[in-house]
Amino acid sequence: MLSAKEKSSKKSPLILLVEDQPEHVRFTKYFLQKKGYDVITTPSAPEAVKLAKRSDFDLILLDVMLADGSGIDVCEKIRRNDRLKNVPIIMLTSRGDLADKLKSFEAGADDYIVKPFQLEELLARVELLIRTKELRESEERYRDLVENLQDLVFIIQPDGTIRGVNRKTEELLDQKRDIIIGTSFHDFVYPDFRNSFEKLLRIVEKEDSVKGAYLKIVMPGRRIIPVRVNASAMRVGGWILQIRLIMRDVTEEERLEAEIQHYTRLLEEKVADKTRQLNATQQKLILAEKTASLGQLAAGVAHELRNPLNIIGTSIYYLSKVIQNGNKKVQEHLEIIQSEIERAQRIVTNLLNFSRKSSDERETVDVNRILNNLITLIEKDLRNSDIELQLDLKPVPYCLANIDDLKQIFLNLIINAKEAMANGGILSISIDYSPEGWVLVEISDTGAGIPKEIQPKIFDPFFTTKGEMNGTGLGLSIVQSGVRRNKGEIDLESEPGEGTTFTIRFPAK
Repeated sequence: MLSAKEKSSKKSPLILLVEDQPEHVRFTKYFLQKKGYDVITTPSAPEAVKLAKRSDFDLILLDVMLADGSGIDVCEKIRRNDRLKNVPIIMLTSRGDLADKLKSFEAGADDYIVKPFQLEELLARVELLIRTKELRESEERYRDLVENLQDLVFIIQPDGTIRGVNRKTEELLDQKRDIIIGTSFHDFVYPDFRNSFEKLLRIVEKEDSVKGAYLKIVMPGRRIIPVRVNASAMRVGGWILQIRLIMRDVTEEERLEAEIQHYTRLLEEKVADKTRQLNATQQKLILAEKTASLGQLAAGVAHELRNPLNIIGTSIYYLSKVIQNGNKKVQEHLEIIQSEIERAQRIVTNLLNFSRKSSDERETVDVNRILNNLITLIEKDLRNSDIELQLDLKPVPYCLANIDDLKQIFLNLIINAKEAMANGGILSISIDYSPEGWVLVEISDTGAGIPKEIQPKIFDPFFTTKGEMNGTGLGLSIVQSGVRRNKGEIDLESEPGEGTTFTIRFPAK
């Protein structure tokens, strides 16, 4: 159904009326124009030929007997022009002579009507012939399109017998179409795909069309090419008369796809290799930073070990002087020795646990336990630096993380906080759990704070404000990398002169 816009934009059919009787011209033209046709009239045979050659008429109404010539002669001249061979011609005559009818059809007329005629009959014949002309022209355009397609086209019967091919198919098969026609399309299907072709035919029989089916066909020289097939049924009275197969050679597409996959694999391998290299480099940096951190802890650890050893030495000296006298303080000093030995052992054990390298795998970890172990190592050093340690370690669920990463993250942040409080201060460490499923660790100091202008840069590798001799600028970069590697997040709040707070979030297991 045409829309109102399409109807208004569609060109009206143009009819040439060749008639020398004014009455017939008047009422015929009036009637056809009322029915939506454009009509050009002429009473002259020679003028009719000129007009036909000059304009694109959709139909010609031609009187057999004209005052200046024969309508049959005009019909013959029009038909000799290749451009006009498909223009429908209806002969008009006042005689019903069979001989005139035969001559008209021999001259190329499409229909014949005797005057006087019923206008409705004339209209029916005009509409039929114009519609037939449009269909014929549409078919010719379609045939031209198919003939010039760069895809392979086969017209087959339901049993696979080939009834037509296009020019491209002739070229690829290197055979004339009269040799191809009559053979079976099954012979061109690669054996492994014959079942697929039979399935395609069954789908076409049921649904009338198939788009994008994949087949392989055998070309001359046993060359096998992959094709994508669009198939459609042509039915007559509900029965499939023919099936049209339009096939596109996808050899180049498959080659490009294979090439893309090849280069994708190469790229993935290179990315994986570079990732391994980066991870290895990062591990080295972590170990280097850990070594630097342990160096800073060495003095505190030495002091922790020196005190209990001095006490043990003094106690042993004292015992050596008085034990023979059965002094009652022997038992007290023995208890002191035992207590200090146990404390020294705890310090050494925690230090060894910290320095021991874990696997790269993430595992279930207790964040509270990791922080408690670290605090055991550093609390004396913090006291010696006049730093008060405030703890709020609530019980929280375990995390899935790498132990080495967490120890490195917390130690670096604590050391940074200590260095920010050169004249002493308060270091606050808290652990909490959020309703969103995060384990929250806050490490705050009351140090100098971080200027706003450099806060966006502090996680950049090698960025430092300590000078080349006092730092590598990798500590906070390693912290951020470790947090991200364990699916966590880190935030910073700092005001110059008021201190800094780092908030680390890890997903609870």
